[in-house]
Amino acid sequence: MKEVVLSSGQYGWFFEKGKTAILYFHGNTGQNADFVGFLEPYMKKGWTVFMAEYPGYGKNTGKPSEKEMIKNGIEAYDFLKKKGYKDVIIHGFSIGTGVALGVAEKRTPKALVLE
Repeated sequence: MKEVVLSSGQYGWFFEKGKTAILYFHGNTGQNADFVGFLEPYMKKGWTVFMAEYPGYGKNTGKPSEKEMIKNGIEAYDFLKKKGYKDVIIHGFSIGTGVALGVAEKRTPKALVLE
């Protein structure tokens, strides 16, 4: 995985591989590094994964709020679409389910996984 910076200055982790893309939103009790293991099944399938980071988590500045987390999630979704990914599956874990739902409400993912 490599770290990418979105146009807003927010960081995310990106593993570019196959035609299907997973947009993953992690739980509340950690940051991206704590959830990489959750993505192994997707990566073993050869799928692309983008793990968005929340404001105030990891290297990201700002404060986490529902509005800001969803805004960053939409930016991450749009990043994948601009890179040419036709099929984007959104996966939210724990607090990430709220972000996943917020993004799915504004965009049209191929599928939505809530865990």
